[in-house]
Parts: sequence; C-alpha cells; structure tokens
Amino acid sequence: MPVDQHSDPFEEEPADALRRTGGAFETDRAALVAGGRARGRRRLR
Repeated sequence: MPVDQHSDPFEEEPADALRRTGGAFETDRAALVAGGRARGRRRLR
C-alpha cells in the first residue's frame, strides 16, 4: 500500500483476517495438483 494512501480500518480488518486464515490453511497439495490436472485433461478433450 502506498504511504500516502488513506488507511481505512473497515477495509484493513477483513483483509488482515483473511491473511491470518490463509496462513493457517493446510491441505494435501499433491491431491490438489492431481485433481487440477485431471480436470484440466477432461476440459481439453
């Protein structure tokens, strides 16, 4: 965010909450990749 830009707590609080939630998100990355590849192959046919 540029230094001279006005800061609005209404916008910053939800953004901070989303960053904290995303930082705590854990998943099976290999399963996500495999699923994406399978869907991508079906879409190309």
